[in-house]
Amino acid sequence: MSSRDLDAPEKGDPLLRPLSELCGPSAKKNRSAFKKDRRKLSVARLREYLWTRRFRSTPRTDRWYASLFRPGRGQVAGEITPEYAVLPREKVAHVHRLMPEAKILFVLRNPVERVWSHAVMDFKRKGRNAREMPAEEVLEFARRPYVEPKRNYLKTLEVWGEFYPPERIFVGFMEDINWHPRPFLKEVYGFLGVNPDFRPPAPGKKVNVKSGGSMSTAAARLIAAEYIDTLEALSDAFGGYASFWLYCAERLMEGAWSEEEIPNPIAGSTLWEEWRGTLPPEDRPESLFMSGSLSGLAYRSGDPGR
Repeated sequence: MSSRDLDAPEKGDPLLRPLSELCGPSAKKNRSAFKKDRRKLSVARLREYLWTRRFRSTPRTDRWYASLFRPGRGQVAGEITPEYAVLPREKVAHVHRLMPEAKILFVLRNPVERVWSHAVMDFKRKGRNAREMPAEEVLEFARRPYVEPKRNYLKTLEVWGEFYPPERIFVGFMEDINWHPRPFLKEVYGFLGVNPDFRPPAPGKKVNVKSGGSMSTAAARLIAAEYIDTLEALSDAFGGYASFWLYCAERLMEGAWSEEEIPNPIAGSTLWEEWRGTLPPEDRPESLFMSGSLSGLAYRSGDPGR
């Protein structure tokens, strides 16, 4: 997590009113106005501000960082960032020394969809639209040093698996989040050891959506060809959804999808039923659900360098 991820107080926020306004000839009037403004703030907003101030103004140490996630009574706490997926072995070893009993959640997404989403977000920050860019430029983005390692899911599992046993590593699949949000949450709650009957509001509501409901077919085709070895390794390791990812990549490379854009996620396209039709009747997933602890998955560790 970085300071950019935080919803920092905006300019003009009464909590940011300079101390000078609370002193001097108009101090009494200003203090009264400050108290009035502050009462308008919700308790949650005030807590957010205090958390942000502590995050930005305290010396960076392991003790300081742990204090940011101290859970309340009857709660567990954690954080989320894709950067953990590419930590080198020595950094994961450091995490383990600090928190040997931690539980790790790793959500996998079709690598083609993941890099497209990353490209859309990155180009948008620069005022550009990924859909209007040449597919070759999107491919070049996929090859950048800070993008490419994030596709190597098996390497991530290998590194974290050196320090945490399979029962402490949860592997989720984006398809389960899309199609089975409630069962997915229940599985996560069970893994974390919290109340599995808790029902958050609108569990199926999509949030933080940036890449839209489709992606450039030309770009997806080039990324699929670039990532074909990765997709083969994932299919060998997991089967199921990962085998579908590989099938889609192969079909894209064959030019099977003729439209300019393809649904995102690709499982929303006709390729899903097409893939099911290639399987023997006894192997066709009627209601596929794969997310769970690594110890419970039919996971076959392969060569993470593929």
